[in-house]
This record gives sequence, C-alpha cells and structure tokens, in this order.
Amino acid sequence: MFRFSPVAPATIRVQVLPVGKIERSKFLDVLRSLQHHAAVLKLADIPQVEEQQLLSPKALPESSMLLNYVTFPASQQEQHLAPYELYREPLLVLGVADGLDEDEERRKSELKEAAAFLRERHPRVVHRHILMLQGPGDNTETVTALQDGEANTSYHEAMCQVAGRLLVELSTYTKAMQASPTIQTPGQPVKSLQRTSSHRGDERGSASGYTTPTQGAEVSSPTGEEGSRPPSRGFGSPPPSNSFEQVRNASNRASALARSDSNTSNRSRNGQRGSSQDRVSVHGFGPSTSQEKTRSRGKARVGIVTGHIYMMAGQWNEALRMLTEHTNAARKLSDSLWHAKGLDGILVCMLLLAWAEQGFSIPSVCFPSEQRSSFTHSAKLSVTLPTDFRPTEVAYQAAVGKLSMSLPELLKHILSLYRLGEGALELPPLVQHEARLRFCDLLATLYCENGELNGNARSYVVARASPRRPATLEGASAGSPISRGSISSMLAEAQPTEEDHLAATDHIQLLGGISGVYSALGMERKSGLMLRGMIDRLTTALIQARKLGAAEAGIHPAASLSVDAGADIVVGAAAESPGLQELMDKIGRIYGVSLLTTAHDDESEGPLTSVPFDFGNAQIKSIVLRALLAFCEASPDPHGVLRIASSLLRAAGAYASLDAGASMSDEIAAKDDQIRVATSLSRTVGVSRHLGLTDIQAEYWDPFLVRGICFVEPHASRNLLPLRSSKENSAIQGIPGNPLLYDPNAKRGTQAKGRLPIVRNEPLSCLVTLQNPLETPVEIEDLALATDGANDVNLDLVNFTPVTLKPLCFQQVPCAVSPTRPGEFSITGCRIKVAGCKEKTFRIFDQPWSPSGETLVKFQGQNVQAKFHPGPAAPTASVPMTAIESMPLLEIEHSSHGEGNMMLLDGETQTINVVLRNKSQDVAAVISSVNDSAGVMRIKRPGHGVGDRTSQQPSTGSAVEVVQPGSPLSLDFDVLGKVAVSSTSLNIIYGRPEASPGPHNRVASLSLHMTVDAALQAHNPDIIDDDADGFDFSFDVHNALPKPLSFFVESIDGHQNLPSKPHTPSPAQNTPKREILLSPGETQRISHHFSRTPYTSNSSSQNDDEIIQSTLLTRIQVIWRTWKGEPRWGTLDLSSHLTFTPHHLRVLRASQARLRLRILTDEEESEGWKSLRPRLKSGSFATL
Repeated sequence: MFRFSPVAPATIRVQVLPVGKIERSKFLDVLRSLQHHAAVLKLADIPQVEEQQLLSPKALPESSMLLNYVTFPASQQEQHLAPYELYREPLLVLGVADGLDEDEERRKSELKEAAAFLRERHPRVVHRHILMLQGPGDNTETVTALQDGEANTSYHEAMCQVAGRLLVELSTYTKAMQASPTIQTPGQPVKSLQRTSSHRGDERGSASGYTTPTQGAEVSSPTGEEGSRPPSRGFGSPPPSNSFEQVRNASNRASALARSDSNTSNRSRNGQRGSSQDRVSVHGFGPSTSQEKTRSRGKARVGIVTGHIYMMAGQWNEALRMLTEHTNAARKLSDSLWHAKGLDGILVCMLLLAWAEQGFSIPSVCFPSEQRSSFTHSAKLSVTLPTDFRPTEVAYQAAVGKLSMSLPELLKHILSLYRLGEGALELPPLVQHEARLRFCDLLATLYCENGELNGNARSYVVARASPRRPATLEGASAGSPISRGSISSMLAEAQPTEEDHLAATDHIQLLGGISGVYSALGMERKSGLMLRGMIDRLTTALIQARKLGAAEAGIHPAASLSVDAGADIVVGAAAESPGLQELMDKIGRIYGVSLLTTAHDDESEGPLTSVPFDFGNAQIKSIVLRALLAFCEASPDPHGVLRIASSLLRAAGAYASLDAGASMSDEIAAKDDQIRVATSLSRTVGVSRHLGLTDIQAEYWDPFLVRGICFVEPHASRNLLPLRSSKENSAIQGIPGNPLLYDPNAKRGTQAKGRLPIVRNEPLSCLVTLQNPLETPVEIEDLALATDGANDVNLDLVNFTPVTLKPLCFQQVPCAVSPTRPGEFSITGCRIKVAGCKEKTFRIFDQPWSPSGETLVKFQGQNVQAKFHPGPAAPTASVPMTAIESMPLLEIEHSSHGEGNMMLLDGETQTINVVLRNKSQDVAAVISSVNDSAGVMRIKRPGHGVGDRTSQQPSTGSAVEVVQPGSPLSLDFDVLGKVAVSSTSLNIIYGRPEASPGPHNRVASLSLHMTVDAALQAHNPDIIDDDADGFDFSFDVHNALPKPLSFFVESIDGHQNLPSKPHTPSPAQNTPKREILLSPGETQRISHHFSRTPYTSNSSSQNDDEIIQSTLLTRIQVIWRTWKGEPRWGTLDLSSHLTFTPHHLRVLRASQARLRLRILTDEEESEGWKSLRPRLKSGSFATL
C-alpha cells in the first residue's frame, strides 16, 4: 500500500520479519506475493474466531481490510504520533519461517522460541504471528502453515486466518482504548514560541482553553511503552503498561472503577447521603466546568481513535457513525486538531464505501457552519440522475456525486484545522506535510478524471488497480473547482524544509511523493526538481551513514566503493538497483540528459536510425549528471556509477562522426572533470573485480568509435589476380594501365566495386581508424573485425597488441586477420573491448555526420520531446570481401644473372636460370603461363625447340610445371636483345592444382635490366615487281659494331641474288658466298627473289598492311656472328629495322586477275579438247 495514499489511515501496518534459515531471495518473493495477493482481504473470507467478538468480520462482510506490508520498524517519531495516527505503528508482526527442523518436536520448540523472541522484541504490537512456508502442522493461535497451491490463493487464505486472530486481539485493544479517559495530542512548540523558556511555555499552555489536559487525567496509549512518554500520575488513571498482556489488566481495572462509581450512585439514590449532600452545586463556571470539558474532550478523542480502529478493521459504516458523532463533539469543544483528525477519518470512510459501492451519506459536520443550511450549497451538491436507476443506486450515485463536488472545500477545511495549534503546541510538520500530500494525490486523481470520482478514480485511490489517465491542460470540467494551479499551490506548502528537522527517510519519501503528484499533473519540470532534491538528500544521508559506519569500524570513509565494504553490500546494492535506474531515467528524460541503456545484449541495439533529442541547458545537464554520479558513488551502486560515468563522458563528447577540423566544447565537463570521471570508472571496475564481481562493466560512450577500415596492399608476390582479368591480360601483353587519375574518355559507372580477396591461412594486414573526441586517453584491450555472417565466414585476429588512443585525435590501429572459411562476406564493423567497458560491436562511419532535427520547433516544455522528429540516420559503410582457399606461394630463390645488368647485342640471345620454391606447406603450385612485359623472353624445355613456347603465347593447355609444397623448381629462359628495350619483368602465373582453373592466380615476378648495343642493322628496303610470278626484295645490311662480323641469309621459298656493295662498279665481279663478312662500318645490300603469293583482302586497313609486311619478313631470316673475342651470335629482327612504303605494299598485293572457268561438253572433248586437258593433282600447281 502506498504510504501517501488517500486511504492510508485505514490500512493496518504489518511488519514482516524472517524467522529461521530463510534465503533472502525467497523472503523477498514472499513479501512481494503478500503485497500482490493479500493486500486487500474481504471480511467475508475472514473466519470469526470468537462469538462474542467486538470487531466481528460477519458484521459487514461486504467490506475489506487493507494491509500494508513493510520490513522496517516504526521510527521513534512515528511511535510518538500513535494513537493519534494509529496506522503509522505496526499492529501486526508477521514472521516468515522457513528452513526449520524436520523433526516435529524440534520444529515446535523452534516455533515456540521464535514466538517468544517476537514477543520480547515487539511488545507494543497488537498481535504477533508466524507464517510457516514448509512442513506439516496444525494452525495455532500464533502459527499458520501456508497451504500448497497457487500463490494467489494460498497466501490469501493464510492471511485471512491471520487476520481472524488479529481481529480478536484488536477487539481487546479497542476495549482497552475505550476505557482510557483521554488521549494526549502529539505536538511540538509553535515555531514562533520555540525560543521562549519551557516554564513560560507551560504556563501559556495551562492557561489556554485549548491545551492538553493535565497528565493526571490522560494516558499516552492504552498499550503504553516504558520511557516513551511521561508516566500518568493522576488519580484514577491506569498505570502505564509495558506489554500488550497488561492491556487486559488495565481494561479490568477501568471496568472495576466504572462499577464502583455505579454502586456509589445507586447507594446515593437509596438514601445514603454523603458528607456533601447539603452542598449547593453551581454550574457554568469554576473548576467543575473545566473538568467537564476535559472529560468530554477526552471522550471525543477516544471515540475518534476508536472509530479509526473500526475503520481499519473493515467496519466502515460503524466507523463513519462513530467518527461523525465524536468529530461533532470535538468541533463543539473547539478541539481543532482532533476535529481535523475526525474529518480525515470520515473522508477515508466515505472513499472506502464509495469504492465498495455501499450506500452512505455525507455528514453535515463535513461542511463549514455557514454552508450547512445554505441553499446555494445544496443546489451545488444536487445531482441529476436517470429515472431508471434503483433507489439504492440513486442514493449511491448521489452520494458519490456530492462527495466529488465537496472534496476540494472539505480538504481545504481539514488542512485549515490541521494548521491550528493546541495552545502553544502544534502538530509535527510530518503530519501536516503528509496530509497535504495525501489530499493533493486525491485531487490530482480527480483532475485526471475530469473532476469525477468514477470507478477508475476510486480503484486507483484505494488499490492502485488501474492507472490514472494522463493529465491534460483542460483538466477537470468547467464547473469543478479543481485546477492545476490550486493543486500545485497546495503541493508547494507540502514541501519539507530544513527547519522542519525531519528524518532523512521521511524527507526523501515526501519529496518522492510530491514528485509523483507533479508528474501526474503533467508538471514534469517541477517533478524533476523534487527528484533532484531527493537525490541530493539521499546522497547526503548515504555519505553521512558511511562516515558513521566507517568510524565505528575504524576504516577510512573517503572511498565510496571500498574493498573493506565487502562484496555482499555491493551485490545487495546492485540487486536493488532497478528501481534506482528507473528514477535516474526519469530525471534524465525531464532534463534532456540521454542516459545509456543497461541492456546486456549489444546486438539488440540497431543502427543509429534515431538519436537522442538534445534539449535543455548544458550547465543544468552537467549539474544533474554530477548529482547522479555522486549518488551512485555513495550508494554504493557500481552499475549506476558506470552507467552515469559513461553517460557523462558521452555528453561531454560531440556524439558525431567528426572531421579533422572539428572543435570540442567543455560545457558539460572540462578536461579535469573528464579525467576524474574516467578514473572513477576504471577504479569502480577494478574494485568490483577485486570483490569477485566480474560482470560489472561499463558501456562505451562513443558509438562513432570506428571511422574506417582499410587493408594494406600485400607484397607483390602475394597479390591475387582474378582469372582472365584485365590486369593479367595487360601483364601478358605488356600493356600498361591508364596513367591518368581522371580520364573523361574512359567509361564510368559500368562496373560495380569489386570484392577484395583474402586468402585463408595468410594474415592480411589492415588499419582500423578510431576517433577519440575526449581529452582523456582510451585503452583498447582487444579488437576484431565483425562480418555480416554471410556463408558463416569470420575473421580471426592475429597478433594484436593493445594500444592507447591519444586524446582528441584520429588514430590508426594496425592488425592482421585471416578468414575461417571460403566464401563472400562483408566487414560491417569492429568488435572492440575498451578497458573497463563491455566488448561491443561498432559500426563503420567513414563520413562526417552530426545529428540534426527540425530547424523550427513550435512546441514548448516537455511536449518538445514528443513532437521532435529526428533527421536522417548516420550512414554506415561496409567492406565487401571474398575469402578463398589457401593458395600456394612461389618465391624466386635464385637467378643466374644476379642483380646486375645483362649486356646484349641487338638480336643476341642469352640463357638465364631461375630457381623457384613453393613456400606453402600444404598446397602445390601449378604454373599456368609464363610471360614478360617486353616480349623478349622464352622458356626452354628439354625436347622442344626454341620457339615452342614464347612469352607472347602463354600456356592455355596443360600446365607448364607443378611445384610440390616446399619443393624447388629450376627453369631456363632465353633472353633476346632488342634495341630500346632496357628492362623487362618476368611473370610466372600460377594457381591451385584444381581440375578446372581457379578463380584467382598469383604471379611470381623477376625484374631484368639489360643494356642492348646495335650489332647488325638493316635499312633502305626496296621491292621490285619482276614479273607476274614474283618480285625482288632487297635491303642494306650495315655492321654497327667496332669489330668484324659475318652473317648469312636464309629464306623459305626464295633464292638469293648476287650481293652487291654500294658504289661498286659491277656486282657480278664478286664471288657469291653463303656467309658474308662485314668489316666495322661496312654496308652490304642483300637481294632475294620471291614468288608471289596473292593476297586478297576485303579492306585496305592498317591491319592488312601489317599482315602483308609480317608475311614477307617471316620468309627471310638474317643470322650473324662475331669473329673476334668471345663468339656471339644472333638474329637480325627485320621488323624493327625496315619500314615499307605504300608503293612496296601495292607490289606485294599484286594486281587482281579475273579467272573464268568452263566445263567442256562431251562433243568438245571428242573433237580434240580431251588431249589438251591437263592432269590436275591434289596439292600441285597447274598452268591453264
């Protein structure tokens, strides 16, 4: 039951205590079950134990008993307020027993000892009972066993049995209370008179007509407590009782005294006159009048307390009658405080009767004297009802309607009476503040229900069964006197101050209750102000308690989370933290502070599709965050400390993906504050781990930690080439790529971005760019790349070293990864473990971004949050990749030419040896082709000719060679010297040994540098059309070497003409030789006759000219060798020396001839043509 509920005076406070060896979690479960299933007990379900019972449950079975279960005892101030406010003191102590001995005798002995212990520790309560959770046994007067079954029925039935015994004891308590002559009013000196002397205060108190009667005519309580109040010393008053057992004796003594007075009166009527029979009685003045008023006042007070007992016992109709009678008497006697208490009880009775849908009428004592007979007041309370209602329903609805309309004025009247003092005394501030708060809660419920006490309002007021509707600006109807302003003004008077000298718990609970009413009215800012005050008071109280505890234990109290506190305290605070988390969340929502969530599964958090709305003053946010952090540190609540510290650091940052020129603001936290908060966070985690709480970790505050992922290009020997890719074709043909960064003529947008290949078992280096917008360093303990999970491909981290991010910078963190299995996947983020924080997956934000919303906001107050529409979400990036199976790795272990340049002559061929080794230990390498960038190298294989496999014609059939894992391979290559070729790159393309070519290959490259000198040169070509069947092809051969060399010419189908030297008189004088010797600088002209090969083309393009020229040059070959020194030989490349003119090309094409063929007839053959017909053979030429 809520402490500040409007019907709190009708509740019976039950203190629940553990008995025996019961676990803490089980005890809390029992307490929650009692609060949920046994808070409201119907009198019809409660058994009647005794027949002649004063508070019989059968008297009004439609009513109920309201129980308020607590685990803490009443404070000294609350005990001082009883029986003026009897609901503050526990009337029932319920012990929850578990873990008792299985032996029946021992169990009975343990229960007996537990009952004696409860009787000794709680002598003031009305009844003490034990609820046994386990074990068989019959129910007794003090023990009730919980029956097996569902929790909602078993606990309810057990508490009904307990309530039956409670009513018996409460009946005895009521009789003792009725026997009391009067009850003292709890109070304190009026604040304006607190500085006067106590003697003068007592004189003014005795002289006042509204003072409390003398101690000789009143008692503190029918139960009493030794030392709690001054003892009664007057004649005829019962002595103070120290236990409830003495209440019966007090009741018997009061009854005997009453019988004695009755006997004395009877003897007087029988003629036996006393000594004062001739005395004249005077009425209206003197001591007898004061004593009569004192007795009447005491009777009214006792009647009001008795009416409250009846109300707590569920006898609401009888309680309403008694309270009405005695409240009217207190009003006539001007006993203002008890008049207010009686009206308060009458109001609670009417609310309960309205909730139970029982008929009642509003007593006239509830209205001010000037309005009791006023016509306007009666007209205001009139209710128009439908004609089809039954009389009882009509009366009930009319009473509820009148009560709804009368509540504002009635509550004001009660509060005005509470403010009045009793002479020099006044009620303690706690009573007045709680009364105002209870009434404000009732008015706020009516305001939310448009001023009507309907079924929803009644259910919320009594049992909190149905939630209140949210308050609107319109609020109650136009005719209702309830307004938000009036309720807010009344709440402002209920706020406690330092001058009230309230206990810390009462002060804090009052602030919490006021905050709840403000929140129900929609005044969130005022609610937040109360919550802030509550947090400050809690922090102060916790720090003070820690200091006192540290002083008693002899330890230093400076540390909030000290190792000396013990793990049980920290665990207990962590277990009770959910309610505190909700409180801090509400404060954050009110002030615009975005607190981090406490979800354990970070994968449930989706991408940043929306961002927290940033509103409110930055300095106020800083104050709120500091207050929350101080409260969590004082609790001690490690989860709260980590959460608030992370939220403060996030608020101190930019909450954006920054660019290089961004500047940071220190409105939330300056540099020193950031360092202090970060230190507190790491210290909290360290202390928690020392205590064995390994699951206590913070949430990292910056979701934009990862700003990019790029892979470092591996060594050239590890590069992967897609099969038949443009890069491979370019390498084969020796064609360089496009050197322009931007080429407007190139085709753009025709191809999608490819996937980056990565090989299994070969770690690939990458750089992860991280940002740190704070002025405190961040330690990265672990890092891993997160994938999208496609094809179940993950990346394993290899040899990661923890790093520390420097303050206010972007920093690249190196690492290496390797895929677990082949397949296509994408890298979506990084899974990073920051020191003191949970491991979390961070998305990739490669572009600068900051949250943005509406530029124009037309709403004010808390409505801004509901009407705010966030801007576009932060764009994330991903890295598409392809994981392939393990690939072989060939490295060039040795080459015969070394690292120097090769010296070659134009056309000369030299042989080099290259040794390869397969570094892979499990995959063989299959060499698919060999090429070089300049086209001057060819591989030599045993049993093959020189030109069998050239670099211009890569292998497309069977593999060249297969290199087993870890084995070497030796290859020989011929290098041809060409003028203007100074370097070349040997490319050995290889892959996996699959039956079909794999999707990727690798290249082992060897760079060769050479110096090529001219040897034999050819120039001045000429082609002369000899006849229809052939032509003469001639050109000059020049020796460019400084030493003699010889050459000879070989042709396929031509014959050599006589060679001639330029400017010689007659070439026929020279003797033809097969090998011709040329001196340095000498020139020789070569002439060959070739038969014509007709060439027919459909076009005269440049390609046709090249084909004709290459066809001719392949029919002749010039081979040379040197004569002095080391023998060297080579072949003259005519295609690089000779250039043909268009006239030469026309000669090579020759003129087109038309040929007509006709088949002879038989007559023509008989006439002699047959002898002229040639014999045509396959593969031969014929002249027709």
